[in-house]
Amino acid sequence: MSDDRPLEQLTNLGKISARQLAEIGIKSEADLRAVGAAAAYLKLKDHFGRGVSLNYLYALDGALKGVRWDAMPETERAVIRAEASTLLVGKKKKTSPGKSRKRDP
Repeated sequence: MSDDRPLEQLTNLGKISARQLAEIGIKSEADLRAVGAAAAYLKLKDHFGRGVSLNYLYALDGALKGVRWDAMPETERAVIRAEASTLLVGKKKKTSPGKSRKRDP
């Protein structure tokens, strides 16, 4: 199986999701694999806001695994949710100002 298929050819993804992913710089299966489902989901959430639900996260993970998002076991859903949560916490730590910063007078 090629690792560089167009996104529309992956399970769970169609023209709209492929367009949205392209807007955030993910244009192929290889791009999605390099970024990872959880990071791609967070980028989509940042770019498109509330319209990006957890089902999108499951769809992205399922696309990389060749599994329909709605058939994904809850244990796998919990793992990918935890991964996204960990990335989000790390992102917030990087972007929030440190409490130990000194202010210029």
